Amino acid sequence: MMMRYMFKKVVVFDLDDTLYKEIDFLKSAFRHIAFLVSNVNVSEKEVYQMLIDTYYQGGNAFETVIRQYGFRLFDFEWMLSVYRNHKPCIKMDFDTKRTLDELKSAGVIMGIISDGRLLQQQNKIDSLGLSEYMDACDIIINSEVNRFKPDERCYRYFMDRYGEDSDYCYVGDNISKDFITPNTLGWSTICLLDDGRNIHKQNFNNQSKFLPKKKIKKISEML
Repeated sequence: MMMRYMFKKVVVFDLDDTLYKEIDFLKSAFRHIAFLVSNVNVSEKEVYQMLIDTYYQGGNAFETVIRQYGFRLFDFEWMLSVYRNHKPCIKMDFDTKRTLDELKSAGVIMGIISDGRLLQQQNKIDSLGLSEYMDACDIIINSEVNRFKPDERCYRYFMDRYGEDSDYCYVGDNISKDFITPNTLGWSTICLLDDGRNIHKQNFNNQSKFLPKKKIKKISEML
């Protein structure tokens, strides 16, 4: 049984395109793949550029470089595995780090609810240094427990841990699944607006129950 706490302020974040930009993970993975497959005939820089150009053109980046350079030792599944499981070179931007520093100083409890593969998401969390700001028990990677947003249990976990009467807020970016359940549970909900770099675009033409209560252009505005 989880311990109950007195009234707290609890802020729970999405991970991708909220605490960092997911495009940075993609670029990190592409750089690592390019490093691994480059050889005397093709440079790391050339492979990376083809990967990133193909991605922005809407093509299949892995299949394109395999076909273009005749790679025989590397197939699509291998590249996909490297993409998912590499240890990324990513970091929080100044505004995000300052926001988390201020929340921590104010005694706000922080956590994460993230869909995604366990190792992939954990590698991101480690690279970003997020364990400095939140207890490991408050970092929920949904694939580990086989439930995904907007499953109510993802959010109820925090209410069971810190009490029904605490003050809860969810900060995310995905209109289709991030906000509907915390809205129903009476949480504050905040959407970090796409600055043009998000992997998944935002569509606010949705039923009101899916929409956040507030929108912000940079994460420090939540303070």
